[in-house]
Amino acid sequence: FHKMLRSKLFRNMPSPAAVLVKNLVSLDSMVLVVEYNDTQLKSIPVFSNLFRQSSLGFNLIVWQPDRNNDPAAESGSDADLKIEPITELLGKSGCTPEKAEFIKCKPAGLAASLKKFGLVAAGIDRAAGKKDPVLELLARTESPVMLLWQ
Repeated sequence: FHKMLRSKLFRNMPSPAAVLVKNLVSLDSMVLVVEYNDTQLKSIPVFSNLFRQSSLGFNLIVWQPDRNNDPAAESGSDADLKIEPITELLGKSGCTPEKAEFIKCKPAGLAASLKKFGLVAAGIDRAAGKKDPVLELLARTESPVMLLWQ
């Protein structure tokens, strides 16, 4: 997975997004994973442009990589403060998630919980290295992934 994304083909791809299908699944649910930092917000307009007119609903997971925790959704005012700016940006673009949650965990733990989705979309930098947590997450995800280039 890492080697493929580092290939000249993917690095020079002119399109704003690419879909990698690892397993054939029904596309009845989708999730947008946004890493909790400012740089990942660049993927929101790309996602919105692609899915604004879609009838397929999506969930939003705001994810903070943590090498020590198993996946657990946080709730309360702290989680809402982390989710709110992203849901507002999505709403302004014409996309509103059906469900939004904040999760702090290691990539392998989140990848396991994403099995239930037919498509996993996430923003990724074209120059991402092997240690990039989003790249590690997508490499471990069994569902088809949509790369939203930044």
